[in-house]
Amino acid sequence: MGLNSCMYYFKTRKVEVTDRESSQRVRQGGKYIIVHQGDSALNLTSCIEDDSSLYGTLNPVSEDHMKYLTTSPNPPKGNRYRKNAGHNESALLDEIHIYLKPGTLTDFSCWKSVSIPYTSIVNVELYVKDRARTNLSWLVPGIGGGLIGGSIVIVTAVGLYQLSHMHLNIGL
Repeated sequence: MGLNSCMYYFKTRKVEVTDRESSQRVRQGGKYIIVHQGDSALNLTSCIEDDSSLYGTLNPVSEDHMKYLTTSPNPPKGNRYRKNAGHNESALLDEIHIYLKPGTLTDFSCWKSVSIPYTSIVNVELYVKDRARTNLSWLVPGIGGGLIGGSIVIVTAVGLYQLSHMHLNIGL
């Protein structure tokens, strides 16, 4: 399985955004929207929608959202992120990635107000916590440690038992 111990994992979930209702449902909770066109990615802010398009302003992607601009759908070791006292990358769980058809926005640059027709959206991905894989990565080392610790106790106990029942023949 290639699972590393005590890690946090996420997976991508594809969703459809084809109209105002689906756009509002996906954007619930103040999600951070990243729009991709070709090899470029920008943050979409001040979003509103109507029946045919999503509107907003393009801005640079903030530093805490730069690391996971692309992800592999099924990597062998899983999509991991760090979450500890010194480094917390869990902001990626608030991201929405919208992928556009090439040439949808002729001026794909910062500080531009844009209109994105729903028909130009090729793919929409949410990054969600992979609870099963995360839990397993924390559980397996605990079980392994318990088995090793238990084995040491058993071997020690058997050794002490055998030692206490040994008859020493000193040759007297």
